[in-house]
Amino acid sequence: MALQGVLGNGSKFGYSITSPVSFVRVGQVMNYDKLLELVANVVDTTVHSTSNIMTGIPAMIPIPSFEFTVLADLDTATSPSHETLRQYSAGSGLSTAGTSLYFRFEAPTTNAQTVFRAVEFRGFVNGYTLQTPIGDKQTIKFTLIFSGGYSVYPPAASAMS
Repeated sequence: MALQGVLGNGSKFGYSITSPVSFVRVGQVMNYDKLLELVANVVDTTVHSTSNIMTGIPAMIPIPSFEFTVLADLDTATSPSHETLRQYSAGSGLSTAGTSLYFRFEAPTTNAQTVFRAVEFRGFVNGYTLQTPIGDKQTIKFTLIFSGGYSVYPPAASAMS
């Protein structure tokens, strides 16, 4: 039981190009800026009557996105995952641009970081933003756009090392 809260610093993120069975972990993640936000639009069903309170029903969920920032490592020998995701980004200009990939996010459910709740989905890399400030660390911000296959798994051991 996490009465004091569980820190997110044990979270893991990975991708798979051809198979959801084996995920390549993305290294040096600094922050998960925006997880898949599943908030439905609302359809107004108000019928004018004696009440002045409007009514509604849930509608479709807008296309969710997932954003995360990594400490940039532009050396493909030490962080090949950063370069692979760049090559698959919609703006890369390569034949792989905009390809839908499998993604997996794991959040720790205990402070010991031995049990994780996993979310898997398909998506494509829509944004690759390299920041190179002169007096600070280089970072890359990735933006993923959901393209299907959303699954949430009960807490279990990690599928990524």
